[in-house]
Amino acid sequence: MESEKALYITTLGQFSLRYPTYDGPGIISDQDGASWRLMSFLQYLCFFHDRAVTQDEIFDLLWSDIDSTNPTNTTKTLLHRSRLLLENLGFADGKKVLRYRRGLYFFDPELPIRMDTAVFEELCGDFYAKRNSTAGLNAARQAIKLYQGDFLPNAAGSAWLLSPRTYYRSKYLRMCHDAASDLREMGRLDEAIKICRLATAQDPYNESCHQLLMRLLCDSGAKQEAIQYYNDVSDLFMLRLGVAPSEDMTALYRELSSGDRNGTPELDLRTILAGLQGEDQESGVLFCDYAAFRDIYGFLVQLILRSGQAAQLSLITLLDIEGKSLPQLRRNMAMEEMRRAIGTCCRSEDVCTQFSASQYLLLLPSAGYENGGSVLRRVVNEYQKTLIGKTTCTKFSTMSAFVPERQWTPSRSAACLWNK
Repeated sequence: MESEKALYITTLGQFSLRYPTYDGPGIISDQDGASWRLMSFLQYLCFFHDRAVTQDEIFDLLWSDIDSTNPTNTTKTLLHRSRLLLENLGFADGKKVLRYRRGLYFFDPELPIRMDTAVFEELCGDFYAKRNSTAGLNAARQAIKLYQGDFLPNAAGSAWLLSPRTYYRSKYLRMCHDAASDLREMGRLDEAIKICRLATAQDPYNESCHQLLMRLLCDSGAKQEAIQYYNDVSDLFMLRLGVAPSEDMTALYRELSSGDRNGTPELDLRTILAGLQGEDQESGVLFCDYAAFRDIYGFLVQLILRSGQAAQLSLITLLDIEGKSLPQLRRNMAMEEMRRAIGTCCRSEDVCTQFSASQYLLLLPSAGYENGGSVLRRVVNEYQKTLIGKTTCTKFSTMSAFVPERQWTPSRSAACLWNK
């Protein structure tokens, strides 16, 4: 979609300028080693090429956070160097392309300029105007191919970048979701899955695309892959964000996990029992995701309340020696060692889930308050044998899991241990 003899500006995924000449297109990119100020100056003027940019805007862009003795002269130097770059592209005279007049910077109004963001907008508009048609899907495919990444991803941090970067990413993700949904309705699952994977690669935290991808995998007969995909996403969210997936995504996981047995051949009870037990079932604590943990808790709350038995709910938190959050790398190492300690010290009937990026939640059935505290102390002692355990702080608390809220006595049902 490049216009002949037009200046073509790329901003999605990288920054580059292209201009066709008789010797082929000249190219300038942000990989050429130019200074960040020169690139920032040129990028800003390119994005706002349809209007004049004031000198005050340039000053705010390049020198708002530092003291400059003479920003006017420095900006003149940047203008001169930008014009030289344009001449290297193939323009005869950079002064006629990039102009300055009475405190205003602007491109030659007669110069055809084609910007990838404008093309992207046109293609998105065509998709929604011609939705559920071949022409609409073709427009979506072209837009997806055009979007190679975030808006000016290599640009130096500046406040003005945030708005367009967020806008184009959101537009891209929405179009990917909608195009994949249309393809799903048409039964074109492979193409829909490919689009969803591209979207989740661009934004690993977009739950709507994750959920659609899970449904597409299930539709294509890969239900187990969809379930495993949820587990992978859940681990990613916990590792990077310290949160679990949303209720909607967890509900979808439950829906897919429940399945149905309509197509299952008749089996005798001995065969079913063997399948439930598994051939290689390991002893020790049960580790599971939070959705399964909550289901197990819901089952046990009824069972234990009726039987009158005790159970403890316990929380283990890992911090640095000053009681603050651990850096990500050390936190991951600490959580892995704590998981091993929990697996070593807890019993086969105990249940554990990673509750946040730095916390484990344990359910200890058939354990009173004193026994629950003893279990946690064994876990902490085992953890402290490791190098990471000796250089971090562990906090734990435990309380009766199923006491009605009105009977809770925090002073008696909570205990903490800090190891420094």
